[in-house]
Amino acid sequence: MDSKKAIIVAESFPICLKGLADLISVQPDLKVSGAFDNYDPFIAAVGEFKPEAVILSAVSDFDSIELTKNVHGKYPKIPIIALSMIKDPFYAERVLKAGARGYVLKHDPPDVILRAVREVIAGRIFVSEIVANHIFQKFVNGNNYTCDSLIGCLNDREIAVFRYIGQGFSTKKIAEKFNLSPKSVQSYRESIKRKLNLADSHDLIKSAVQWMQNELIF
Repeated sequence: MDSKKAIIVAESFPICLKGLADLISVQPDLKVSGAFDNYDPFIAAVGEFKPEAVILSAVSDFDSIELTKNVHGKYPKIPIIALSMIKDPFYAERVLKAGARGYVLKHDPPDVILRAVREVIAGRIFVSEIVANHIFQKFVNGNNYTCDSLIGCLNDREIAVFRYIGQGFSTKKIAEKFNLSPKSVQSYRESIKRKLNLADSHDLIKSAVQWMQNELIF
């Protein structure tokens, strides 16, 4: 009987997807039951194979928070390791609250990703060291680290809209991603501007682009 733990991987970039699949497939205790660059076949495979864990990066243009919510909502007992390029500890916390059991940066070495997989399979939570250190330092200093995050006052959908704005997407394109009307997305934009005390759309775009540049790890 095969005693290896089954893992399913979702990643939009083919090279990264193959790298993750190859990394897992050579482990003595793990195996890959599927590797996908699109949400629909990925979620279908999760339902079919019921893996021990999934490694989840951005696929089909979903934001990590929204994507984690979708997967966790369908399969709440399957541990999720979110693989992200965003080091903002508040963003990581939101992904964990959405249902992830692990949060790993694409900047991390391969052994960290493997450790995360094994930790969440064992029922524990795993967070990338860069994010964990930031959270710990804020805790030791007696500060609420969410206050230091630009996105700390935004709700999950507003964060996703803010990210897309920072990536250069128009209101129309964002509306298509969420299956919303442009008017609804415009309402989110206005709410974000109000919460972040931004004067106009130019300031909103500038702020979103700067946040993305500051928080992405290459």
